[in-house]
Amino acid sequence: MKSRYTTLVLFLALGACSPDQVTLCGSAIVDPHSAPLAVGDSTTLTASFDQTHGCTPPAPAGQLRWSTADAGTARVDSITGVVIGVAPGTVDIAVRLQGTQTTLGSGRVVVFAPLFDRIVTIRRRITCSTPSCSVWSNNGPIGIWTLAANGSDLRVLRDSMRYPDHPRVSPDGRAVLFDEWDTLYVVDGAGQKVRPISTGLPFNHLASWSPDGRWVLFADLEPGSDKRQLYVVRPDGTGLRRLTNDPFGVGEAAWSPDGSTIAFVRDSMANSRQAGAAMLMDTSGANIRVVSGGISPFYGRLPEWSPDGTALVFLARPFVTRLDIATGQYDTLAAWDMNRPASWSPDGARILVSGDDIGYVDPAGRYPNGPVTVLRAFGSDSMLSWSAFYTPKHPLP
Repeated sequence: MKSRYTTLVLFLALGACSPDQVTLCGSAIVDPHSAPLAVGDSTTLTASFDQTHGCTPPAPAGQLRWSTADAGTARVDSITGVVIGVAPGTVDIAVRLQGTQTTLGSGRVVVFAPLFDRIVTIRRRITCSTPSCSVWSNNGPIGIWTLAANGSDLRVLRDSMRYPDHPRVSPDGRAVLFDEWDTLYVVDGAGQKVRPISTGLPFNHLASWSPDGRWVLFADLEPGSDKRQLYVVRPDGTGLRRLTNDPFGVGEAAWSPDGSTIAFVRDSMANSRQAGAAMLMDTSGANIRVVSGGISPFYGRLPEWSPDGTALVFLARPFVTRLDIATGQYDTLAAWDMNRPASWSPDGARILVSGDDIGYVDPAGRYPNGPVTVLRAFGSDSMLSWSAFYTPKHPLP
C-alpha cells in the first residue's frame, strides 16, 4: 500500500535574472499542485530553490515559515512544514520568509475522511423520457460515488470517467481500486490522483484487495490462450505472480477475510461439467479443492466471502445464492437477475446487490420469501447504479 507519509516538494521558480545585478529567486511552483491527505495523516512540505540561471535564494531554508489558510481543515508546523489533516476540505499551505508577509508560494492539500462504513458504487446520469423513467437514455457522465450504508448522503468521488467498474476500497479506507477498459487503477480517497497498476497483461479486471492491502488479486487471459487465470500484483505494479493453471479457466475470485484462502469459480462459460464449480485454494495457488461442483445444482459467479469466513455468496442468475463452506450446501436467498457482484456488509447482517438499483437481502432469508430491499432506486435521482460494494468497517469502535 502507498505510505500515509508522503513528501510534497515546492520548487521555487526563478525570478527575472539580470547579468548586472543579483536577482532573488521569487515565486514558488507546487509539484504536485494538489496533494490528497486523509484525516489524521500527515505530509511534509519542503521548499527548494532552483539556481540554474544564477538566481540567489532569498534566505536559507531555516528562515522559511509555513502557514495554513484554515487550521480547522489542516494544521501545519510553521518551521518544519509538517501538515496534519484535521477535517475534510481543501486548504492552501503558504510559505514565506521569516518576518515578512509576502507569500513565495503555496501547496494545496485536499483532506478527506477515510472511506469506512459506506458503500462505493459506479453511477451514471440518465435522461428519463417518461415520469416513471420507463423510457430513458444513459449517455450521461459516469463516475465513482460513495453513499451511506442506508442509501443516503451521496458523494461523488470522481466523475466524468470513461467506463469504470468493480470499485473496491482498500482495507485502510484511503484508496479505491477499479478497472477501466482492461486496465487496473487506484485512486486516492479524495478522488484526486489516479494511477494505473501496470501488469503487462492485456485484460485486467475483477480485482480485489488482500485483507492487509499489500496485494491485488485479479483475473486475466492466459498468454496465448482464451482461458482466464488468477494473478496477484502489488498496488505499485511490482511482484506480478500467476496463481492458477486451471484447465477449465477461472471466472472470478475473492480473498478470504483472514487472508489465508482464495475462493474462485471455474469459468462458467466453459462446456464442461466442472463449469461454475466453486473452488478454494491457498493464497500461494496450492491445495486447490472443490466446495461445490458442476453446472447442476450449483451455477455461481462472482463469489464474495461472509465476514466470518464460513460462507460465500454468489450471483447464480437469476438468483443470489449462499454457499456454506463446511457442508457445501447452498441456499437461494432472493431473485436478482443482474450481472453484478453481491457484497456482504462488515457486520454480516446484509448482502448488498446492485444493477440499476442498489438494494440488499437478508443472509438468513430464503427465496421466495427473501425480498430485495431497495436503498437507491433506478431513476430516483436521474441516475443508475451498478457494481456496489460495502467499504471496510472503521477500525475503532
